[in-house]
Amino acid sequence: MKSTSQFLKGFAALCGATTLLFGAWAQNQATLTPIGQWPEYPRLYGAVGVTVASPYAYVAGVGDRWDTERNTNVVRVLTLDVSVPNQPRYLHHCDAPVGLAGWYYTALQARGSYLYVLVGPPDTMGDTQPVTLAVLDLSSPAEPRFVGSCQFTGLAWDMEIVGSLVFVPAGRSGLRIVDVNDPAHPFLKATCPPTWWYRCVAVAGHYAYAGGDVVIGPGLSHGRVDIIDISDPVHPAVVGGFDREEHPRVTALHAEGPALHLFYDGEGWDFPGAYQVLDRSDPLNPALLGSCELPSYECVAATRIVGNVVYEATTSGLRTFDVSDLHNPRVLSFARMEGGNRGGSVLDVTGQQAYWTPGDDLKVFDVRDPATPVHIGVFDTGFEQPRMCLGGGFAYLFDGDYDLRLRVLDVRDPRAPKLVGAKDQLGGLLASGFSGPSGFEVVGSRAYLLGSSNRRLDDGHWADMQSILQILDVSDPAQPRELSFLEPFTDNDGMDVAGNRAYVTGLNNGSRLTVVDVTDPGVPVELGSVSLPDSAGAPQVVGDYAYYQLSDTDLVAVDIRNPSQMVEVGRYHPTNGLRGFQVSGRYAYALADSSLQVVDLTDPTHPYLVGRYPYDPATVNLVSLYVSGQHAFIAFRPNGVPSDTDQIDILNIKDPTKPVKVGEFVGRFASLAMSGNTLYTTDGAGLTALGFFAPNVSPNLRLNAPVLSGSVAVLTWEGGPGIKLQKTPSLTTPNWQDVPNTDGQSLSVLPQTDAAAFFRLIQP
Repeated sequence: MKSTSQFLKGFAALCGATTLLFGAWAQNQATLTPIGQWPEYPRLYGAVGVTVASPYAYVAGVGDRWDTERNTNVVRVLTLDVSVPNQPRYLHHCDAPVGLAGWYYTALQARGSYLYVLVGPPDTMGDTQPVTLAVLDLSSPAEPRFVGSCQFTGLAWDMEIVGSLVFVPAGRSGLRIVDVNDPAHPFLKATCPPTWWYRCVAVAGHYAYAGGDVVIGPGLSHGRVDIIDISDPVHPAVVGGFDREEHPRVTALHAEGPALHLFYDGEGWDFPGAYQVLDRSDPLNPALLGSCELPSYECVAATRIVGNVVYEATTSGLRTFDVSDLHNPRVLSFARMEGGNRGGSVLDVTGQQAYWTPGDDLKVFDVRDPATPVHIGVFDTGFEQPRMCLGGGFAYLFDGDYDLRLRVLDVRDPRAPKLVGAKDQLGGLLASGFSGPSGFEVVGSRAYLLGSSNRRLDDGHWADMQSILQILDVSDPAQPRELSFLEPFTDNDGMDVAGNRAYVTGLNNGSRLTVVDVTDPGVPVELGSVSLPDSAGAPQVVGDYAYYQLSDTDLVAVDIRNPSQMVEVGRYHPTNGLRGFQVSGRYAYALADSSLQVVDLTDPTHPYLVGRYPYDPATVNLVSLYVSGQHAFIAFRPNGVPSDTDQIDILNIKDPTKPVKVGEFVGRFASLAMSGNTLYTTDGAGLTALGFFAPNVSPNLRLNAPVLSGSVAVLTWEGGPGIKLQKTPSLTTPNWQDVPNTDGQSLSVLPQTDAAAFFRLIQP
C-alpha cells in the first residue's frame, strides 16, 4: 500500500499539507477495458410487444439495430423464463430481419409451434409504409429460430390468427389476410378495402370485425366497425357495419362466445373513453348489451379477456372489469402507471399473471384476485438515456423519460453489476409524470433528488409543472424511502450537496441559486437565494464558492458564505460556448470552444485559462466530461457517423497546463462517473463498467489545507483514480478508517463538531 507520510491533526490546527511525489512515471498508453455490464443480456430498444406461452414469455422490440450481414434492420425477440413470475430470467434472443428502418410498433402472438411477429410504423408515419410479418419456429421454445417473412404496406397495431391465416388491420390499406400455411414462405393472400381506417380486428366464424374510425371533419372522427365476410378468404367483402358517433375511435375488439367486446379511446369531455359489450347472435346486426364509461384523456393500448375478467392496458394504467353479467360490465380495479404505449401486443394474461410492457420494460402483475392486481416483478429491457449517480458502492440509474424509473445496482464488484432495487415511482409528488431528474446525489445514507412533477389529476387533466427537492433515506439502497420534499421552484436546472446544505439552481420568479438547509432531512429549510442573470446549469460547490454554468456562455463563481447575502465574485468567459465543466482541486475543467479548457480557480474572483486540449469542431461533437485525479475522460461523438462509434479520450492532466492524450476507447456513451479504478458509463439503455489502467503513472498526492465554511470544514486533495481519504483518532494506536463517500473523489465536507483526527490519502 502506498500512502502519504504527512497528516493533518484536527480542524483547529489548520496546518498546510505538503505535496508528496511517488516518483515520476512515463506517460505510457492508458486503457479502458469493459469488465461488467447491466443489463447483462442483449438489450431491446422500444420494447412494445409481449406474448406468453408458459413457462416462456417472448418480448420483442425494434430500434436502431442493423444487421450488416443481411443489410437490414432486425426485430429482436427475447425469450424469458417466467416459471417464477416475479423473477423473469433471460434465456435467449433471436434477431429476425424485417427490411425496415427506424422505430416501429411490434405485435406478436404464439400459436402452436410458431411465433408470429408483426412489425410496422406508428400511424404518425401513415399507412403507406412497409409492414413485415416474421415467423419464428418454436420447436425449441426456449430458442426461437427465424424461418420466413413477408411484407406489405399498412399499420401493425393488431393481428388475429385463425388456422393458417393471419388477419391484419392495416389502416387505410384495409384488412390484410396473410397465408402462413408454409411458415417459411408466408404471402399476402387477399386485401379487403376499408370504408376508412382499420386499427383492430376480431374474427368469429365466417366474419371479421374490423374496428377503427371515420373522419367527419378537421380533427374530428367517430368510431366505426366494418363486418367483413371471410368465408372465401381470397375474396373478403364488407357486408355490414355500424358507427359509434359518441366515441372517436374503436381501438380494440374481441369476439368471445356470443359477445363482441369493443374498446374506445377517450379524447376530452366531448369524447370519453368507453367499454361496450354487444350481442352478436345476429352477426350482421350486433346489439348493445351493456357499457361502461371510462375516464377522458386516456388511450387504449391493449386488451385481453380471461374468463369473466377483461384486462385493459391504457396510457394511464392497468384496469380490470367484471363481465360475469354482460349487461352490466363494471370496473374491478385500476393500477395507475403512466407511459403505456399505443399499438402492439403490449399485454398478455395467463389467468394468474398479467404481463405488460408499458414502455421499455416488462412488468409482471399477480392477478389471481383481479380486483386487486399486485405488481410483483419487473424485467428491464433497457433504459432510455439513463442518468447515473454513484454512492456507497451502488449505482442509481434513472430513466431519462418523463416517468421516474429507478434501478439500484450493487457495483461493489464492478465485474458483476447486480440489480438490487427497482422502483417505478418514488412516492410523494413524484409518483407520476416525473421529468428528470435534473439532479441526484447520494451523501452517506441520504439521497437528494431534484426534478419536476407534472401530475395527472383524477379527472384526466394535468396539473401545473412543479419542481421538487426530495430527500430519500438510502440506508437500504434497494428500498429508497422518502423522508421529505420541498417545492421552492417553478423549474429547476441542477443541484449540488455540500455538508448539510443543498444548492439548487432554477427558475423561481427568475433564475436563482437557492440554498436549503438539510440538517434535519425531515424538515428541509430554505436559507436564502440570489438572483442569476440567466438560466444556470447545475452548481458545483467547493469551499466558500459555488460555481455554475450561465446559459451556454460563462463559468461563474458565487460567494456562498452567507446564504442570505450571496454575491457573484468572478467569471470565466470562453470565446465560443460552454458545454459543461467539473471542478477538481483548484482547477475547473471545462468543455468549451470544442476543446478541454483548464481554468485556474486559485482566486475565484479572477479565474483564468491555463491549459487547453483542442478538438476539430467540424468532426467532433463533445458529449460529456469526467475528471478523476490526474486524468480527464472526454466522451465525444464523431460527426456524421453511427452512435456506436462514440469515443472516450483519456487525457493526462498531471500538469494541468499541458493536457496530453494517453489513451482512448470506442463505444456508446451518455454520461460518465468513476469509483476507484472503474469508469462507469451509460449509453442508450444501460450501464457499462470499464476497468481503467494507466501504467507507469504515479499519482501526485496532495492533501490541501482544510477550509472552514459555516459549520463545516472542507478537505480537498489531488491524486489519481483509486485514491481514498482515511482518518484515525490517534497515531499512537492508529485505526485507519475510510471517510465515507470519498472513493474516487477529491473533496470531503466534515462537520466541525467531529473529534480531532489525523487524515491521510492512500492508493491501494
